[in-house]
Amino acid sequence: MKVDMKDSAYFKHNGSLDEEPAATFKDWMERHQYDPEHGKNEPVALPPSQGTIGAAPTAVPPTTPATTATTPQ
Repeated sequence: MKVDMKDSAYFKHNGSLDEEPAATFKDWMERHQYDPEHGKNEPVALPPSQGTIGAAPTAVPPTTPATTATTPQ
């Protein structure tokens, strides 16, 4: 069996494992100034005017570090 992992971010949220494209998670990290590899361990909450439509007004960090990977093929 060969497993190829790339282009997705996995994180634990509300007790379940969630997956999203790595680019989407990277954009979220940049907007919230969240980068644990460089000492930015807590995301910064955005004012409601800078958030996306339907998004929560405060930042919610993932409960475990994100891993870049994809599902097995």
